Amino acid sequence: MTEQLTKREARARFGAAAALLDRLLHDLKQPLNTIGVIAQDIRIDLRKDRLAIGDLAGSMREIERSIQKLVGALDQLRTFARSGAAPEEDSAADPAAILGEAASRVRRSWPGAKVSLEVESGLPKAAIEPEALGLALFELCENAVQAAREVGREPALALTGVRRGSEVALAVRDNGGGVPDENRPRIFEPLFTTRPGAAGLGLALARALIAEAGGQLELAESTALGARFEIALAARAL
Repeated sequence: MTEQLTKREARARFGAAAALLDRLLHDLKQPLNTIGVIAQDIRIDLRKDRLAIGDLAGSMREIERSIQKLVGALDQLRTFARSGAAPEEDSAADPAAILGEAASRVRRSWPGAKVSLEVESGLPKAAIEPEALGLALFELCENAVQAAREVGREPALALTGVRRGSEVALAVRDNGGGVPDENRPRIFEPLFTTRPGAAGLGLALARALIAEAGGQLELAESTALGARFEIALAARAL
């Protein structure tokens, strides 16, 4: 029975890996196409001597945004490529700093979203690579924003970090409509989604990244007023 479960898990991981790689490659293609179109328009305007400085400034801003998207996609691709390898025994992440970075990234990515941050003083480092924890947290935050929008609410996220015995517990709470009972057993399955156009990989990737470090990611609470996802990781000495 154990061998059968292992095979199913391996097939699920391969399917998630292929789908995730496809999504990341698509994320790389879109900003490159945008930059290519802008460059072509500028070249044509220069040739016809009709390039306006005001238009050029706007084009440069759009190129900058596209480059930021490229960098983000490359960071995800790099983290994904490394996720199959065993984590270093001494790898450690500062959860307070990464929670802060996640909050800032949410504010940049979704300017209308409200984010609160509460971190216990003296929180020890967590046994995970910083990039992996950062990506897992951002996937949870993106899921939280979408959950709120699905029920017509302005996204409001609460990020917390506490020590719980020998573990560090990090949580992301949203103000969405909660997870329906029938969906709870499947929300971490690769490719499972109830959102049109979604890839169904965010929660699966987040759990895989946390599991690689020997931690756990669970749906800790779900009501009609929102859901709370919690990450538990081994604490490392300061």
